[in-house]
Amino acid sequence: MKRKWKAGPGPAKRRKGRDGVGSNGDPAVLSDRPWESPDEDHCETPKVAYEHIAPILDCLGRRLGKKRHDLKLYDPFFCEGTAKKHLESLGFAKVHNEKEDFYEKLRLGEIPEHDVLVTNPPFSGKHCEQTVRFAVRSGKPFALLLPSFVQKKKYFSDIFKAPRGRSPPVAFVVPSQAYRFWAPGRADRGIKGVFTQPVAFGKPLECIWFLCLFDHHKKCLKSWRKNDTGKGGACRLFTDAAELPQTFTKKRGNPRQRAKARKLLAEARG
Repeated sequence: MKRKWKAGPGPAKRRKGRDGVGSNGDPAVLSDRPWESPDEDHCETPKVAYEHIAPILDCLGRRLGKKRHDLKLYDPFFCEGTAKKHLESLGFAKVHNEKEDFYEKLRLGEIPEHDVLVTNPPFSGKHCEQTVRFAVRSGKPFALLLPSFVQKKKYFSDIFKAPRGRSPPVAFVVPSQAYRFWAPGRADRGIKGVFTQPVAFGKPLECIWFLCLFDHHKKCLKSWRKNDTGKGGACRLFTDAAELPQTFTKKRGNPRQRAKARKLLAEARG
C-alpha cells in the first residue's frame, strides 16, 4: 500500500513570526525545481527543531576547532529556503541548502564539502532509507529529522544494530511537543499555508532527531548531559531506542481509529 503524507488531523494552527516563510498564512507559489516530487513532500522544518540540536552542533564544532559561524552544515533537500534562514538566524553562517537535485549530485560525485549533515528528508518513497544510508556511508556526523518509526525499520536494524563494534553510534533527541511543519500555500489553487503534523495511514507521525557523531559521539552526548541542554524540558536525549517514550514507538491505529482521523482531517479542510 502506498503511503499518503497529508496534513495532520484537526485544524492546523497558523502562527506569525519566527517559524518561517509565509507564516502569516498568505498563499505562496511552490517554486519550480529541476526534479519531480509530490507537493506533500515540501514542508519546512520549524526553527525550534534546529534550536534543540544547536548545543550538540556547538560541541561538535568545539571538537573540530570551529565556532558556529565556521561550522559547515549540509542540507541536501531544498524546500523553499527556510532551513538555511533558520540556521543562519541561530548563527550557523555556512549552510549549503540549494535548489539542486541531491541524487544527481550524489551520482556525479559533487556532494559539497561539509562538517555535518543536518536535514529533514522527504518522507515518501525510500527517501528516509536512502538518506540514512548516505549519511552512514559518508562517515560525517549527522542529524536527521525523521519519523520515529524509522528506528523500527529493518534497514535501521541492519545498520545500527550490527554485531558489537561494527555499527555506528546513534542517539535520539525527542521534543516534548510534536514538531509542526510549515506547508507552503498554493496561490494558484487558493490554498493557504499551514503548520501541520505529517500523517501516514490516517495516523499522525512523531518526528525526532537521529544523531550520529561517530568519533565525537560520546564526548558530545556527555557534554549535553553535563550542561543540561534539554532546553528546560523542551526536548530529551535518548541513547537507546528501547527507552523512547511510548507515544513515539506505538503502532498505527486500528481501522476505526484511522477512519476517525481521516474524518477529522476532512472536517479541518472544510
